[in-house]
Amino acid sequence: MAENTINVVRRWVGNSESWLRDFLANVPAMSSVVSVVVMGSAVRGRMHRRSDFDLVILFRGKHPSIKSPIEVDIRMYPFETAEEQLAAGHEIIGWAMKFGTALYDPEGAWELLRTKFGDRVPLPSASEAAERARQSLVRAREMLGIGDDSAADDLILAAATQLVRERLIRSRIFPASRPELPGQLRAISPHDPLAQILEDAMYGDVAPSDLLDRIGTLPRAELSLR
Repeated sequence: MAENTINVVRRWVGNSESWLRDFLANVPAMSSVVSVVVMGSAVRGRMHRRSDFDLVILFRGKHPSIKSPIEVDIRMYPFETAEEQLAAGHEIIGWAMKFGTALYDPEGAWELLRTKFGDRVPLPSASEAAERARQSLVRAREMLGIGDDSAADDLILAAATQLVRERLIRSRIFPASRPELPGQLRAISPHDPLAQILEDAMYGDVAPSDLLDRIGTLPRAELSLR
């Protein structure tokens, strides 16, 4: 593995650096792996207290078995359907194409997709983002009900993220990494309270019940969980 391969990574989480070095050294022996792409806050230089190290892996044939530490979040997709999924606005593959960098691409498969799509990566679905937010809020309320504040905290962060993503997508803006979302939202809506809610969920020490209450006061009454 050439050292400059991983120089694109600006922030490491936990044991992600040593794991990635070992993985990239051994991945040529994994015949089903076509491309490995790093994305998200790790390569964009912005992280928060619950950031993961995000990878997308395209594979051909048999689904590879890859063990990684908890801080490394791996999404795997068949290479044969990646172009179709991109064209349909697949959230993760589109995000990786828009903001990611290939760490392993011996056949040039990822670069070929990048050449085909260029700057024309379709936006993800706003309605799917809204539905993910709704589901996360429902589950967050359930977790609060049984006293699991930690789980509720994670779910509220997920919900606030998807709500911001929805607003950006409806404004024809491709959402960047999570820490960048509040700035993107303020650029089009300077006083939108959702930007501060997301920042508090990422960086603040705010009780999940308070965050949930603040989300409930936002427009879109269908998300207020009444």
